[in-house]
Amino acid sequence: MNVLVSGGSGYLGQFLIERLLTLNKEINAVHYTCSSESSKLPESVHEQHKRRLVCHVCDFETGAGVEECVEKASKGEYLEGNKNLKLVVNCTALSQPKQCEENEEKARKINAPTHLCEALMRKYGKGSEERVPLLVHMSTDQVFCGSYSNTREDDAREKAFEPINAYGRSKKYAESYLLENYDKNALVILRSSVITGPQPPYRRVDRPLFLDFIAKTCPPNTRGQSAEGEEKEEVKDENAVEFWTDEFRNPVSRIDLTEAIVYCFEIFVGLRRKRDVSAFLFEEGGGSSDSTPIYHAGGPERLSRYDMVTIFCNTMRASKKRAKPAEKSKTTSSSAAAVVKTPADISMDSTKFMTVLRNGVQLKSFQEQVLDSTTVYLSAVLGKTR
Repeated sequence: MNVLVSGGSGYLGQFLIERLLTLNKEINAVHYTCSSESSKLPESVHEQHKRRLVCHVCDFETGAGVEECVEKASKGEYLEGNKNLKLVVNCTALSQPKQCEENEEKARKINAPTHLCEALMRKYGKGSEERVPLLVHMSTDQVFCGSYSNTREDDAREKAFEPINAYGRSKKYAESYLLENYDKNALVILRSSVITGPQPPYRRVDRPLFLDFIAKTCPPNTRGQSAEGEEKEEVKDENAVEFWTDEFRNPVSRIDLTEAIVYCFEIFVGLRRKRDVSAFLFEEGGGSSDSTPIYHAGGPERLSRYDMVTIFCNTMRASKKRAKPAEKSKTTSSSAAAVVKTPADISMDSTKFMTVLRNGVQLKSFQEQVLDSTTVYLSAVLGKTR
């Protein structure tokens, strides 16, 4: 069977492709989309995996190439009489908040996979002998209003799901569109938070990763010495980097997200265990008419940006001398006022998501996420201290 990862040359997409390619017995080919020839994965990667890795250049704003992509991904060998395409993961997004604010219409067109959904339903919808593939759509915690902590999927607090910026609004529209137009029995929407991990396996992304930014501000101690002496060194206020203490997120490991998606796929195609997926996909004992396939896919801890810096420094023996705690709500500088509005507290309750991971996987703590993302630095630290 085949799988399709839209936005496969992006951050999460690359990790997901890497993981799916390990499923040699189950998956014949991994198809992925990118926005241009220049953003394809390196030829060396394609050569390594021969015909098992197939790229399609698609424009999700206009829909150019999407229909052809779905058609080609649906062809190939058969498995027990069923069509190949069994899993589609939508990682395509215009996620830079500033770009979304400048052109909200473009953000909505790209972030709502209307062309992909339409192509899939034309191929596998009413009248088709084949069932629609499982569609996993990556959403965001930015769909929350930011006024509450530990938001649940069924949260009834006032305006809990009214985004305050263009990016959040475009992603909320995408959720609504898919719930209306795709088969809900074959749909999973994952609202993720800050995704942590190292640089992806095939090509570096062109945006700064948050943990890389922390490491640059507070370099890990690779000399095997305590950072106490360094903490005494005075840092001028204008050279310190502010990290907010009043914005809260649930950083989540890229490993947990990729494993959850693979697990959903294995359940859906019956590789892991038999289940009646005509009912709501992952609810024990079947679903109800008002069930929605939305999961809050955040990590286990509600943390501020400064909390994350503190954990990073404690884990990596780094000095916090260049990191300055600050409250964004009290900052009046012109630079802070110029940035896009971000919700203050979009922490989430991921209890429902953890039921998807009932195969024994435990969500990684932020300290574990730091260790996963900084193995090079960690090796240097341990090597000096032995």
